[in-house]
Amino acid sequence: MSGFDFDRFLGGGLPAEVFDHRSHLAAAYEALRRYPFLEACRVVRECIITLATGAGAPQKYNETITLAAMALVAERMDDESGFEAFTAANADLLDRGFLDAYYSPARLSSPRARGTFLMPDRIPISHTAGASDTHLETSQ
Repeated sequence: MSGFDFDRFLGGGLPAEVFDHRSHLAAAYEALRRYPFLEACRVVRECIITLATGAGAPQKYNETITLAAMALVAERMDDESGFEAFTAANADLLDRGFLDAYYSPARLSSPRARGTFLMPDRIPISHTAGASDTHLETSQ
């Protein structure tokens, strides 16, 4: 997975200076491969908070960014082709502004967004919910 060490991330031994945007996506991808969605969100959240706090910057953690990114990665994970194939197929996620279509800068950078998940304010959920129904599976 392009050098990202998820187990080191889980153990709290990953240096903050190497945890860039791509690493955030790699952490999300690997957590979602290993755990059900809510557990993956919890694991990634706790590890990022630990990393940010250890680097002396706990204020950098943003709940809305983390959970929105987790949801987008989960929605787009179709198979087990690996992180490199995933990012090749979803190159838009590599752009740090990938949430700009969903969130205004003011909302995303607000203290409230840092502490709790906020719904998007640019694209209503009703417009995005049906966009990828092919990813939904039913057990009827």
